Amino acid sequence: DCLHWHQDFSFWPLHLDGSAHVIVLWIPLVPVNKESGAISVAIGSHCEQTGPIINLSNGTDAETGIPGQFDESRFRTVCLELNAGDGIIFHPNLFHMSHPNVTEKSRPAWSSVWAHPTETKWDTSRVRTHPRSKEGINGNVLGKFDWGPDEL
Repeated sequence: DCLHWHQDFSFWPLHLDGSAHVIVLWIPLVPVNKESGAISVAIGSHCEQTGPIINLSNGTDAETGIPGQFDESRFRTVCLELNAGDGIIFHPNLFHMSHPNVTEKSRPAWSSVWAHPTETKWDTSRVRTHPRSKEGINGNVLGKFDWGPDEL
């Protein structure tokens, strides 16, 4: 199965007012190419506004069921064929997708999200299904991360 074109930011309960200083790191643990499920990215698409949450299995808007509005013909797309341990760092608004793994082998990878501990603010009302959305105080949105630089 593939993961359709999407932006990671859509899935996260963070303010979209420009205060979210976030990057995504993705590292394949085995060599990846298009046949084994490599990621393709749309160059320059990180400048687009954050769109809706996309159903990754079928590419539709997760709330309305309407097909995703991403028009890949507007961008140059690149399939990132990487060796085990190579990594990519990207902005969470970058449109990207994973190709179907049509090989007999699994395609394990490690992914993590890095956010500035004092500048990035939570907005759990944006994505109520995110596990972090359950951590509001008396129903109020958390104003910022609950850990600081001294705890890194």
